Amino acid sequence: MILQLFPQLPRWARTIMLKLISKHLVLLALATVAPVLLPQAPGNADQLRPAIENPKFNREQFMMMNLTRGHDSTGFYLITSLNRTKEMIRDLEKSLNQLDQVEKAYTRSRGRPDDHPLQSTADRIKQAQLRAGQLELELREAFHDLKSSVTQTLAVEGGL
Repeated sequence: MILQLFPQLPRWARTIMLKLISKHLVLLALATVAPVLLPQAPGNADQLRPAIENPKFNREQFMMMNLTRGHDSTGFYLITSLNRTKEMIRDLEKSLNQLDQVEKAYTRSRGRPDDHPLQSTADRIKQAQLRAGQLELELREAFHDLKSSVTQTLAVEGGL
């Protein structure tokens, strides 16, 4: 994702970038779908011209468009959850490394380097890492599915 190129940006800047990127992706999708949806006969094109030049969206279409945009939208919550999941994976990796180092130091100091008294805890952390990775994939797919579904629904309806 583009935002991964700028990890040093503050969260609010990344949110603004996401809003701009999603807006441009919708416009790009519209530009690619519009030639297919518009009729080819010249008479029909003349009838549609006023509707295309002066689009009027109803409340439901605005609600549909805003699912992927803005603060407190579904897309915002999915992206926020995705970022938290990534942070969780990093934190679990740190905790696993710390646990491993402490276990090694402790067992060496006791003269039993082959003992693994914290193995069950390490196994649980590894399982949590796997689940967090699966959750990250699900959230990523859910966000992309949301964006494409909204764009497709509005394009098919003629709302965009």
